[in-house]
Amino acid sequence: MKINKADLMRKGRDALFARVKAELKHANDEKSHEQFDDAKSTIDRYLDAAQQRQTDMPSSEDLAFACAILLLTTQAMEQSDFDFLGALCAPELGVDMFGLAPRVAELKARAIARPETTAKQHASTPPAVVGDDSIPF
Repeated sequence: MKINKADLMRKGRDALFARVKAELKHANDEKSHEQFDDAKSTIDRYLDAAQQRQTDMPSSEDLAFACAILLLTTQAMEQSDFDFLGALCAPELGVDMFGLAPRVAELKARAIARPETTAKQHASTPPAVVGDDSIPF
């Protein structure tokens, strides 16, 4: 039987998002900040291990989950991320954990930058002036 890469990535992606759905903390939950920090820490451990060419690193599934947490909570998820994360959750594909470091670093940077970018956009928008003539009643 021929292994279909697209099917394996889809199954990996489905498994990842089932885990995310079950484990993701909501923004109003005090544990959500802790979960975000844990995800960032997992990614940092992976990046350090990959840079030093050490095999003591998070599993590809745990790395995918950490990336998904950062991307989803900061609303930085892009369409191309779905296949990447799906591939991480499909060990049958045999991803090169050392070769993934640049992409993982880019995902982390994008997720971390997203709230800062949003905050800057809000800060640069002048506050609305509400006068008596703008109130409809």
